[in-house]
Amino acid sequence: MHIIKRYLENGYIDMPSIMHEPDLPFMFLWGGRATGKTYGALEECAKYYDKTGDRFIYLRRTDKQLSMCANMNTNPFKPINNDIGTMIYPGTVKNIGKGFFKGELNKDNEIVLTNDLYGYMASLSTIGNIRGIDFSDVWCVVYDEFMKMPNERNMKNEGRSFADMYESINRNREFGGKDPLKVICLSNANDLANDIFIYYDLVSRAEWMIKKDRYQYLDYGRGIALLRFDDSKISEQKQNTALYRMLGSEASYTKMSLGNKFKETEIPTIKSVNIKEYKPLANISGLTFYEHKSDNLYYVTTFKSGTYETYDDSDIDKKRFCRKYVGLWASHMNEHVYFDSYQTLRVFENLFLN
Repeated sequence: MHIIKRYLENGYIDMPSIMHEPDLPFMFLWGGRATGKTYGALEECAKYYDKTGDRFIYLRRTDKQLSMCANMNTNPFKPINNDIGTMIYPGTVKNIGKGFFKGELNKDNEIVLTNDLYGYMASLSTIGNIRGIDFSDVWCVVYDEFMKMPNERNMKNEGRSFADMYESINRNREFGGKDPLKVICLSNANDLANDIFIYYDLVSRAEWMIKKDRYQYLDYGRGIALLRFDDSKISEQKQNTALYRMLGSEASYTKMSLGNKFKETEIPTIKSVNIKEYKPLANISGLTFYEHKSDNLYYVTTFKSGTYETYDDSDIDKKRFCRKYVGLWASHMNEHVYFDSYQTLRVFENLFLN
């Protein structure tokens, strides 16, 4: 079984080895804070441009997040510039938006941008607006913080937008014998059932990795790598810093930030039931809803059995379903709805909340 080298000797993530792993164009990494995910990915992108002239795209979920990275003070290359002396800064790319340029000092010792473009900046929420632009010079997309924070809004059809983004950039390069576009998705342990994991049916695999204490899953048939980093030496060291001493090891923030523990793996309504005690009600979005034959309980699963109402995935049918079965939400709030997996729970919640 092939194993990807995940760490450097100093404990930081070995991003060059990960990013250049062949035959895995889709790589999803989640790990503790300050383990070198973004730093290592951008540093490797800069070195690769210096070596080959191939550019990258730095991707965020929303325009607001992207705009926060598009100035000198919050430039994601800032720590790299400080550490190794590079001069890479955000600037405007004509007819596209923002990008990263090589800078230099003028006679007044001020930083000015040259025309040397290292890469582009984009957000998933608006990248569809720049279709038709030739990105054949792009070898890699670094998608930073792809799992939304709890206080962030959902993005409608986020998984589909991710696929559209990839298709718009990758185009037909593989027909000419070129390597497919590489996408490196980075995040902390914010949301196990994020929309991208749901769309590509990766939630159950990520759950399996956590429960079985596995740190990497490589699917060469689909070209997908899942890599987790909760065994990082850096995370162990950060447990002794001020914030995490104050919070304690059992605090949910500590588990998320350092241990990469998803609260979703501990939800009591995710359980197996005896399906013979339930009767089918309806099917929508790949889920079948069952009602208990004697108690005020419900079960939601991908398993299909019996005769039930069928709704399609159109917006109007979703509204019809939610209106008819509005009581399911109250039952869910009272923990009277059981689910076969966390992915099922999240699809259920998205039906009522989106």
